[in-house]
Amino acid sequence: MKAGQASQNRDQLLAAARLNWRLWTILQSELLDPECPVSHQLRENLLSLARFIDKRTVDFLAEPQTSKLDILIGINREIAGGLSVSPVEAAAGCLPQADGDRPVRITT
Repeated sequence: MKAGQASQNRDQLLAAARLNWRLWTILQSELLDPECPVSHQLRENLLSLARFIDKRTVDFLAEPQTSKLDILIGINREIAGGLSVSPVEAAAGCLPQADGDRPVRITT
């Protein structure tokens, strides 16, 4: 990798981290709204997660190391995966398959 490419990649990572942080800030703002319809417990859990995202993002922006992004990417993927399951599927204990076809029933 050439020096110019490394700095471009660094700039892209910084921009992506800032955008992600902005999205989480918007989420925090909505969760703090007194009219927010989200349950108290879920609201508190999401706000706690948002504070964690804030700290990790600031840490990455201060010292950009790609390994610091792993946890942020993982959290976003887990949330996106959870949001891709319909309430009916979630109640039935189903999760989407990796290829996105139909949900798989979870049995214990």
